[in-house]
Parts: sequence; C-alpha cells; structure tokens
Amino acid sequence: MFDALRRMIVPIIGIVLVFFVGMIILEWGMDFSGRQMYGNTNVAGVINGEEVSWQRYNTLLNNMVMAEQQQKDEEIPDARMRELQAEAWKQLVQDEIIQQEVRRNNIVVTDEEVFQYLAYTPPMELRSLPYFQTNGQFDYQKYQQAMLDPQASPFWAQIESAARGDIAKYKEIGRASCRERV
Repeated sequence: MFDALRRMIVPIIGIVLVFFVGMIILEWGMDFSGRQMYGNTNVAGVINGEEVSWQRYNTLLNNMVMAEQQQKDEEIPDARMRELQAEAWKQLVQDEIIQQEVRRNNIVVTDEEVFQYLAYTPPMELRSLPYFQTNGQFDYQKYQQAMLDPQASPFWAQIESAARGDIAKYKEIGRASCRERV
C-alpha cells in the first residue's frame, strides 16, 4: 500500500504544481477573480463610476465604532461590527450619490454660509474636543473665541472643507425634497 503511494507522490505533486502555476497565471495575469478590475488596490468600491477609497471607508467606520464604544463602554461584538460595516458602506453610498448630485447641479457654498454654519451648529467632532469643554461639557463661549482667534486659522481651514461638504449636502437634500413636494 505504501509503495503505491510512494510511486504516485511525484505525479500528484506535478499535478498540484501545474494547477498552482495555472491559478497564478489566471489570477495575476488575467485577473480571473476581478479583484484588480479598477487597477487600484486602494479602492473599496465604485459608486456610479466614482471610486471610493479604503481610507474614506475606514475613517467613517472608525468614527462609527468610536461613537458606539463611547455609548456602551465595552467591546463591540462581531455581529454588531458587521452591522456597523454595512451601515458605514450604506452611508458612504448615500453621501457619494448626494455629492455627485451636488456636482451635477453646480451647488455653490459661500464663505458666509460656512461661517454661519460653524458659528451656529458646531460639528459633533468639535463638540467633543477637550479644548472646547468646561467641566466635561461643550462650552459655546470657548468655541466662539476660538472661531475669532486669528492664530487658529489653520485649524479652521481644515474644518472648512468638511463644513462646505456638509452644507452642499444639506442644500442638495433640501432642493431634492422641494422637488418631491411639487
């Protein structure tokens, strides 16, 4: 019995080697599984022809995970983690579709709109920063002082781009809901 196996080992290894080399050729050379379809391994997905990076997806997912952990103060179970991953992707799809509509409809956000938005509706990310807190609570006075501080302008320049995106999104949503009512 063992003699028969010993005689068959070389042909079996040869067959496995041929299949292995064949799979390498199919996967790497011909992209058999379609994983390199868009030529960029940094692409998490494509929404209406627009590529979405893994970095963008992971940033959103990490923010959702951090928010969940702050609420429950415990480790997130695997089932809930999968739900969060699905929610993050769904939100990315919605945001990307809205952003595409914003570009298609040439929606413009003015500097005044950005200032008003930031002045009256501080983003949640900023509300949780220790710099804007007093006794563990958001301090609107500190926030307003920081907005008026000329030395903080590099900080606000970073926040401005996100705020512009939010405002444009709200404008598009408002425009779309008005169209639906008519």
